[in-house]
Amino acid sequence: MIQGRVEVHDLSPDRLEQLLGGFDGALSVDDFTSPKFTYRVIFVPKTVNHPGQADQIVKFVEADSAVAQQVDATYAVVKEPEKPKRLPSELVRKMKAEGSPRFGMPQHTELWKSRDAKNPAKGFGVASGKTWSWYDPWFEEVRKHCRENKELFQ
Repeated sequence: MIQGRVEVHDLSPDRLEQLLGGFDGALSVDDFTSPKFTYRVIFVPKTVNHPGQADQIVKFVEADSAVAQQVDATYAVVKEPEKPKRLPSELVRKMKAEGSPRFGMPQHTELWKSRDAKNPAKGFGVASGKTWSWYDPWFEEVRKHCRENKELFQ
């Protein structure tokens, strides 16, 4: 455990690291993992005008990447927030509202099948139980298809 008094002028980066290391090492596993002692940080992207102007460089890696599996203090593991999901009926409704009144569920089904859009590698949507939900990039694909084939859907 850390003992004695620490003066502010004694807090060089090396001394601070030593103090924090001693403190962390003295905690029980229960205290260390307790939500009561959790410190959360939100990183907000900020650009600088010239290289080398940043006070600190933080490297973000995907949570499921190989780097994240061997994470150390120089990396921040980031989990992407859940993307908005939409049902096929909403997609069809939007296309009709945007000027493709003859674009319906059968046309949508034919389109996603022809493009293998439910292939997880394409990232167009996700299955939730028995329901498939679409992400916004698929909406853009459908919108583009409707515009390119407006004679079929208007």
